[in-house]
Amino acid sequence: MSSYLDILQSPKRPKIGVVLSSGGIRPVAAIELFEFFEQAHIPIDLLVGCSGGGIASVLKALGHTSSEMRQIIAELLQKKLFQIDYRTMAALLRLPFSRFSKDRAMLRNDPILENFEKLTVGCTFQDLKIKTILQATDWETGEEVRLKNGHLAKAMYASSACMPFLPPIYHEGRWLVDGGFSTFLPVLEAVSSNVDIIIAMDFNNKHSYHPKGLMQTFEHFITLYSKEAERVENMLATDMHIHEIVLIDVYFDKPIQMWEKNALPLIFTQGKIAVEKAKKQIIHAIETFGNEV
Repeated sequence: MSSYLDILQSPKRPKIGVVLSSGGIRPVAAIELFEFFEQAHIPIDLLVGCSGGGIASVLKALGHTSSEMRQIIAELLQKKLFQIDYRTMAALLRLPFSRFSKDRAMLRNDPILENFEKLTVGCTFQDLKIKTILQATDWETGEEVRLKNGHLAKAMYASSACMPFLPPIYHEGRWLVDGGFSTFLPVLEAVSSNVDIIIAMDFNNKHSYHPKGLMQTFEHFITLYSKEAERVENMLATDMHIHEIVLIDVYFDKPIQMWEKNALPLIFTQGKIAVEKAKKQIIHAIETFGNEV
């Protein structure tokens, strides 16, 4: 059997896609996978990301190394990004002279959009070094929306705008919100994009904890609601895909809030543990490419 490096250097090498699920800031654990790919000289031909997984995908597609990505994430995660929208809160309380608007939510979106603009420096999807697709959801119809062209910062925000905390954004002719509302782990998009080997990372809380407070309870509900749809999609993707899909589950003992910068070491540790378990399977998938019956 040829080594995986020989196969990757051949003209008929497999096309490799990486799919990252939603999960708040937990998807930055995928940096451990990217670091393994760098060390093992494994190329990435397609990135598909949803919500936090979309942000991690874009950072990789912009050409950042894993060490650069760690630094960027640490600088990005500032609690001041998450500012309460008092107009919305007043409307929820039905205070005089207040009115709810669908382009507003519990938190303001302008600080986050500004940071995404700084990260992407005005880039579009066409400027990325790796083909990238971001999963979003049509706020008015619930339909899946796959973002592949146009303004990158707005697409990043759309993919991660988790209502009712972050408001929808009008982009590409639609009001868009977090992709996790329609597809938590968009594996089928990688299948339809004709990549050969798909590495899908899923970021989950263990079910043994009891959520506390509004945000934890809401996240727990959305996760449970989405898992059944994800299971069905994964089964369909496995049936449709003629080559291998490697699923990497990354588990956390408790919820992690978006601004918990001090949780980054734990996130990276859990990512490293999951990637270590999957390394042999990834290498085997490359080495046996073309031998499927």
